[in-house]
Amino acid sequence: MRFPTTRSFLSFLEKKGQLARVRVPVDPVLEITEIASRVMERGGPALLFENPVGSRFPVAINMFGTRERLRWAIGDREPEDIGEEILALVKSGAGVDVKKLYRSLRVARKVLALRPRLNKPGFREVLKSLEELPVLKCWPKDGGRFFTLPIVRTEDPETGIGNCGMYRMQVYDGRTTGMHWHPHRGGAAHYAKAERLGKALPVAVALGGPPALTFATIAPLPQDVDEYLLAGWLMGEPLRVSRLPNGLTVPSEADFVLWGRVLPGERRTEGPFGDHFGYYSLEREFPVFHADGIMARADAIYPATVVGKPPKEDGVLGKAVERMFTPLLRLQVPELVDLNTPLESGFHNLAIASARESFPRAGVKVALALWGLGAMALTKTIVIVDESVNPHDLSAVWRALSENFVPSEDMILVPEGPADTLDISSPHPDRGSKMALDATRKPWRRLLTWEQAELPGLTYRWESGVLFVSINKKGPGQAKRLIHQIWARVKPRLAFITDSDVNIFSDAELLWGVFSRFDPRRDGAVSPDGLCLAVDATAKLPAEGHERPWPEAVEMSAEVKEMVDRRWQEYGIM
Repeated sequence: MRFPTTRSFLSFLEKKGQLARVRVPVDPVLEITEIASRVMERGGPALLFENPVGSRFPVAINMFGTRERLRWAIGDREPEDIGEEILALVKSGAGVDVKKLYRSLRVARKVLALRPRLNKPGFREVLKSLEELPVLKCWPKDGGRFFTLPIVRTEDPETGIGNCGMYRMQVYDGRTTGMHWHPHRGGAAHYAKAERLGKALPVAVALGGPPALTFATIAPLPQDVDEYLLAGWLMGEPLRVSRLPNGLTVPSEADFVLWGRVLPGERRTEGPFGDHFGYYSLEREFPVFHADGIMARADAIYPATVVGKPPKEDGVLGKAVERMFTPLLRLQVPELVDLNTPLESGFHNLAIASARESFPRAGVKVALALWGLGAMALTKTIVIVDESVNPHDLSAVWRALSENFVPSEDMILVPEGPADTLDISSPHPDRGSKMALDATRKPWRRLLTWEQAELPGLTYRWESGVLFVSINKKGPGQAKRLIHQIWARVKPRLAFITDSDVNIFSDAELLWGVFSRFDPRRDGAVSPDGLCLAVDATAKLPAEGHERPWPEAVEMSAEVKEMVDRRWQEYGIM
């Protein structure tokens, strides 16, 4: 199953009853976001807005909004199965097993045959300005309109190795955008090299094209592995690419193509932007992309996605990445059994791993090893459970923590390490503390008992001895004072205090609100007897050691919600 273009994929979805066309005029400023968010939350279809206000190009959104649609996009295979195929490629030590050796050689030949091939471009119409495109403004306090699904192509200025990455791009004017390169990403590494050489970095941007390439672009591949190769693997044939005037290649079937350069030393204020952690990422200085050319297909469709408070469409993509690459993680960490990076937590705020305790403290090895692997280095909190515990079952995870976790013995605290650029809780951008909680059974220690008690006057939730409390925070230090008051009454193995805007009775809300709002070193406290860990997961004030502004949670305006309520029947979405 192969889809070379956005339109071919949408046609397939329509035949499957998985596409809704919206024919009435709809505004790309906020209105499309509210519609798409409602449809996404109920597991609804992909959407094609045929008449966006201010543009002649249709907008496609929510194309990857369910696991089924994502599976179709990547060749009608489960991500786990693709991961096992990739594992067969990279596995070493085939030994004397001739069948395994033959299978490895066969896979290697298949990969070599999937290198991208030059082709005539399908995009031929020249556009004068980026303002001709129906670029979305997703949230009320966004700094402007943003490309949210771009495939950004760069090459290492020294080795020529190519990279595709997905970075939001704020449109400043008809020919200029921001380039939101996080320092840990491949495009940022290429730009850093170009800056050191005093050169402009050629950049190409593709919007749309084969959906398999969109998925490959977000995959956490090593920096010397080209995403074009993974796209070809997913499609079962080489990706067709076309060369642009600046020397870079893009998929020949892209709907829109931009090419230009990012100049050394140039920065411009970018943001705010309602991002996938569910908060507005703050204004910061980022590199600037100058478009020298803009082209479109004759039947171009503008692809977009909406990120914000999870779950959103990017969560489906992120979970597929997790499932696909877990087999490869097992190759590098043999004690790893399974991994859950909850989409509700924004992926990098929490990882739960089950481990095979084949030797004492194997769980500690797993946690440290995960922090050393690519994008896993950005993970803030890692919980390790036994292989008999399902890491996707939160109730089982909370119980494992209550029965097997002693903070004074089973917690690893990293005072500072690399952090996700979008992490709002760390005192400084791009760096923050981390913690690992080893909740595996210890043969030298009996299972721990845990207790629960009523807490009059508080809004709280018990989960197998783990306590969650929400408070109306009125001043600095309030959560930490409450922690000591709770300890005087009951000793939960683990307690989290969070804000009243977090619905702690919803697992999704709890994972989002709690794990995004604390820095482990600053906000964690261990009881004097070493048996209990409490975490202040409230929004931080400057007096609490957080000098950066605390961003607002992303929320659509009441006016837009009311307008969409009034117009819902017009949209024709079942």
